[in-house]
Amino acid sequence: MFFPYKSDVYVDMAPYANLCFAGAMILVYTLSRLVAPETFDFMVLSRENAWRGFCFVYFVHPGFFHLFGNVVFLLVFGNAINCRLGHKRYIIAFFSLGIISSVFHLWVDGDPAIGASGAVSGLVGMFLFLFPRSTVRCLYIFGPFIERISAPAALVIVGWFLWDLLGFFFDDARIAYGAHLAGNVAGLIAGFLVAKFGWMTFWMDDQPLLDV
Repeated sequence: MFFPYKSDVYVDMAPYANLCFAGAMILVYTLSRLVAPETFDFMVLSRENAWRGFCFVYFVHPGFFHLFGNVVFLLVFGNAINCRLGHKRYIIAFFSLGIISSVFHLWVDGDPAIGASGAVSGLVGMFLFLFPRSTVRCLYIFGPFIERISAPAALVIVGWFLWDLLGFFFDDARIAYGAHLAGNVAGLIAGFLVAKFGWMTFWMDDQPLLDV
């Protein structure tokens, strides 16, 4: 398994919006360890609580490893998008992708869900479209063996997509695979729209899929 921890896309400004999202997730998780869990029930995504869920579900996580994975992926793939889009457009992109993935989850699954995985998967899809030739530094994990390597971002992202696809059809675990997949696809479309209509600034080395 490849677990990314850094991308090589040049970032020329502080990704404050993305850092705020990551900070909010960490803050809510910390508070959830200190107070009664039901305090955060209004953040849960469910059919009965859909509208509040669309606003808040991204910031509450059931466990440390769920939080850790989402925050790492958010920073690895979101920082560059925040840098190129700017803060306002990035915030719009984050919530739009999160809502799309949440709607799909409620449609195909319907079980209550929490976490930022759908929105983060959307950003990963955007990253694939906008920076397809970039590389990411990863931990390659095979059983007890762990090695640091550099891998093409497209290979890592497609690998995670296929993993989610297999999980969607064959895994009985209570994981919102549908939200992940919907986020990836919505992110690809969002990347196309952003590049097509010139809503973000590209550097010469970025080479989005439109130019490949």
